Amino acid sequence: MRHKSDELMKQIFEFVEQFTIENLRSPSTTEIARAVKVAQSTAYKYLVAMREKGMLSYQGGIISTKKTRNLIFDQSAAALVGSVSCGLPQLEEENIEE
Repeated sequence: MRHKSDELMKQIFEFVEQFTIENLRSPSTTEIARAVKVAQSTAYKYLVAMREKGMLSYQGGIISTKKTRNLIFDQSAAALVGSVSCGLPQLEEENIEE
């Protein structure tokens, strides 16, 4: 196994954190490869090596670091039912808007 570049690991780590914070999702190996200008297979091998070193978590395509672990990755749609008025309670009809 060839030695992994510490500088490239640092670039990948920083990209993963920044991407996750900005997009509220984990980047794909393709996105990482494009960002650090390496082949997709190389990006994958680095992610595996970084996981083994304990630098990040890489499981099921989800990449997280200590800093990004608490961000919400799963988002689900919810119906927008209407509004709630202030003041005295009023009976409102439920009309789903979106």
